[in-house]
Amino acid sequence: MGKPDLNDLQRRLVRHALGLPNRRNCSYRNYFVSHPSGEAYNAWLGLERRGLAVAGQPMRSGNVPFALTMVGAEAALNAGERLCMEDFPDQSPPMTQTADQAPAVVGGGASRNMG
Repeated sequence: MGKPDLNDLQRRLVRHALGLPNRRNCSYRNYFVSHPSGEAYNAWLGLERRGLAVAGQPMRSGNVPFALTMVGAEAALNAGERLCMEDFPDQSPPMTQTADQAPAVVGGGASRNMG
């Protein structure tokens, strides 16, 4: 089973939600807040329908927060990048790697997760 396909917009949004790219090649957040209209919002709804993201409760402003699932986040990683597990407190890493692959997730780091 391979990574889910993301279109260019979804990939940009997912990487932004994770705080990538950065010098550490490691995510440091897992959230994106979108106005409930427009291209970005529709892209996030598409990710949610596929189980790659979850929407939070709308804010007073009407904006909607989104967080990625582990599978959704891993779909946008480049070679050498990894996820900080603190940004995925309720999820376990998927069992997709073989013994000769380096882990794509690490502990530690600053977390600014929704919730």
